[in-house]
Amino acid sequence: MQDLTFTTLIAVFEEIFGRGLFWAMVVAALIVTALYLFVLIRDRAVSWKNFSGHSFRCLSERLPLCCLFRA
Repeated sequence: MQDLTFTTLIAVFEEIFGRGLFWAMVVAALIVTALYLFVLIRDRAVSWKNFSGHSFRCLSERLPLCCLFRA
């Protein structure tokens, strides 16, 4: 069995998604991460109220499949 290396993993994902789509997703993830870090450094804090359970409950009530996610 061949060892699972980083290049093998990239080749597998390129085969699954196609070369163009895979690299587009990688670039999109890097851009979103860079923007998040920029905002985090600019604000110098994380607003934890955005990550509270209340926000997720309000969001789940607006989703069409909300009955599947209610506790």
